[in-house]
This record gives sequence, C-alpha cells and structure tokens, in this order.
Amino acid sequence: MMAKERRCHIVVLDSPTTALADLPEYVLAAVMECIQEDREVSAIFRRVCHAWQETHDRLVTVLKPNGIPGLRADTLLHCRVLPQDARAWGKFGGVRTLHLKASLDVNDDVLRALALLTGLTSLNLEGCEGITDEGVKMLAPLTGLTRLDLGGCIEVTDEGVRMIAQLTGLTSLDLYQCDRVTDEGVRMLAPLTG
Repeated sequence: MMAKERRCHIVVLDSPTTALADLPEYVLAAVMECIQEDREVSAIFRRVCHAWQETHDRLVTVLKPNGIPGLRADTLLHCRVLPQDARAWGKFGGVRTLHLKASLDVNDDVLRALALLTGLTSLNLEGCEGITDEGVKMLAPLTGLTRLDLGGCIEVTDEGVRMIAQLTGLTSLDLYQCDRVTDEGVRMLAPLTG
C-alpha cells in the first residue's frame, strides 16, 4: 500500500491586505472548520501572511495540544502542558473546546492561565490529577462553559464543587472518580438545571 503524498501550494500575496480579508465571515469559519483538525495544514495557513495568521487565531475553535509522538490527536493522552503554553492559547480568541484529558503537568497554574479563554464552552480535564480546588476556582470566569469533565481529578473536593455550582450554564458535568466529593458537595450542584 502506497502512502498518500500531500502537496500544498502556497501563494504569498505581495499586497498589504490579502483576498482573505474580502471573504464573508461564514466562509472563513467554514475554511477554519475544515483545516483546524489537520495541524500541518493549519500551520501552513498561518504562515501565508500576518492577516491569515490573525484570521486563523481568531477563528480556531478547538485546541488539542500535541501528545506523545505518534499518538493521534483524537486519542490525546498524557501530553505536557505548562502554564506558559496555556497563556499562549489566549491569542486563539475563538476557542470553544479544549481537550486536556490525562495531560501531564496540568495543575492549578495552568487553570489560572486557561481562565483567559473566556469563550470556552467545553473543557475536558479528565484524569488531570494535579488539579485542586484552588485550580477549579480559577475557572470562575468561564461562565460560558456548558460541558466540564473533571472525572479522575482526585484532589477536587466539595470546596471545588461549590465554585462549579456557580457555572449555571453547565449542561454536562463529570465528577466520576472524584472520591473526595461527598453527598453534600453533590447537593450543592442542585441549582444547576441544565
């Protein structure tokens, strides 16, 4: 079986503005939806010119950080995420979904930086064992969250759940294997009606 050869042709326009700026927003969004799952194409798109980079960063909606070499992005596990990485994601103003499942080094400092991504609607932190109640409190600015997965975040207690109860837009919350969350903590979630 022969491997597919991918060829990308890039034309860098000489003008200060590019034809990209003339496209309707819905067309740009459709282009981003197609390319954001392919890291190579996404990187090429960003290198065309400054305007394309800004457009890319504004419209990207899903971030899946690199994991272990050879691991597919859709099965992302055990990636290393440092606070400075999370702060850099702030330039992606359109990010709605962030997958950090079982990521190494995700801790309270990383969550402090993630609080800058105020457009997030879905955050997967499953198995990020370095997260404590202090980190969960850092999620307070993410009032648009509808889905939050903290399953396996073994340091989260009722105190963290108290903050989660303030995220009234949540429609899906996973606290599986958060053994330090008691029945009292679960009762605090009663105001969540989603």
